[in-house]
Amino acid sequence: MSDIIERNIEGAQNLDRKIREEMLGTVNNDQFVKIDVTYPVMIEDDKPIDDKAIIAAKHSAYVDNIAKLQLTNSLFLGLGFEPPESHALTLEAARKMAEASNGAISVNLTAHEEDGVAYKSFKVLHPAAEYTFLESDLWLGYLRAIHFLATRHDPDLTEAINRQLSAQAKLNDSAWLDAASAPTAE
Repeated sequence: MSDIIERNIEGAQNLDRKIREEMLGTVNNDQFVKIDVTYPVMIEDDKPIDDKAIIAAKHSAYVDNIAKLQLTNSLFLGLGFEPPESHALTLEAARKMAEASNGAISVNLTAHEEDGVAYKSFKVLHPAAEYTFLESDLWLGYLRAIHFLATRHDPDLTEAINRQLSAQAKLNDSAWLDAASAPTAE
């Protein structure tokens, strides 16, 4: 088992030069957009508290933005290119990189609906694997796909970002988990 893990780590560390060059192509700083990394205001003084769905949507949008930033940095640092600080690859640039993958990335833009959320399907082909996932945010989906193609890794950024936020709020893991699993009044 550890042999397999070591080979995967080595493979990720030694990305094929041709793939790296193809993915970088003509990437330049104009293909990045600044990401707002400030957490949204959830409760404002002297204003009514937003509906739970609005608060959840604000949090989800924040998590998606931070995930775009982290995937971009991970991808490009792995390819030997340092993106501008607090910037993510634009949607258009990510789409073009996916299209330039010679069929290794395919996207089904026909929405798959689950629990009222529309998802797009992304498929990444590797010689030894086929990875398919659903993503509600098209931009994030493209970034996840090209990141997985290059690194063979799709981190659970939602969990990681939520844990980072809980640590910043000085909640220990058990308090955060208890709060996250607590029943809510409808």
